[in-house]
Amino acid sequence: MRRNVSVVLSVLALSAALSAQGRQAAPPPPLEPGASQADVDKALLAAPANLKNQATVIKWNPADWSYATLRKGTSQLVCFDKSGLPGQMPFSVECTQLGNMDRVKQNMTIEAQGGDLFG
Repeated sequence: MRRNVSVVLSVLALSAALSAQGRQAAPPPPLEPGASQADVDKALLAAPANLKNQATVIKWNPADWSYATLRKGTSQLVCFDKSGLPGQMPFSVECTQLGNMDRVKQNMTIEAQGGDLFG
């Protein structure tokens, strides 16, 4: 009986390993017109490796804190480069969930005005 159980478990483990190797990651979506691959690559430095291919990438407009989409992804992850924007560090990239974008915009507006988020 023990022998049968160990054989069955071995077969299951082997089949799981083989099926995981056979899966290919979906290719990244195309860039929007006018988007630069360098801008997308820089923003994606903040993304976890397993989520990078399907993340949406945006670029902030500091005049009104709207944003342009550089690449529309299929996941809920949104990445962007904040480097050099008002109130930001010289190098700063960030990722968040799509549902947090209103809060990110609010925080960046306050930071650009020299305000303290916690005061």
